[in-house]
Amino acid sequence: MADGGDTLTWALAYADAEGPGRLLTTTTALGTLGVGLPFALAAKVARPEEPVVLVTGDGAFGLSAMEMDTAARHHLPVIVVVANNSGWGDVRHHQREVYGREVASALADIRYDLLAEALGCRGERVEHLADLQPALERAASAGGPALIDVRTDPDVLSALLRVMMAVGIM
Repeated sequence: MADGGDTLTWALAYADAEGPGRLLTTTTALGTLGVGLPFALAAKVARPEEPVVLVTGDGAFGLSAMEMDTAARHHLPVIVVVANNSGWGDVRHHQREVYGREVASALADIRYDLLAEALGCRGERVEHLADLQPALERAASAGGPALIDVRTDPDVLSALLRVMMAVGIM
């Protein structure tokens, strides 16, 4: 599953569906921003025997973050990977490109891993790429819902988002 703006474009560009019904993404241009976690929970209920992983941006995740409580209460072992660049990434990039500056696109450096723990889930923060795979393995073996808060570089722009901005989609 994938949700967000900038994070969604990374997923669209690099995540391959391994079969029918194996990759659910929200649309581009913020059409359904923030529904990733509720969709992930529904996917887990529909296919309880299959792993469900959501890759989401920090802005998109913030719109439905409290659903981690739902995951904990209903024992839904989903894995949520939050690409945390402390901002509305696609908006930030678009503003820089069009206006040469940013306006109201920064978010606080929120510790989503601690939020997940407060809601009864496993939480972990990753700041280095080498630590991501072991964190994913720990999340998969947690036996319940888990969230990995991955610090990402706010200045990195996906090639797909760059193309979408160039043709006026974003």
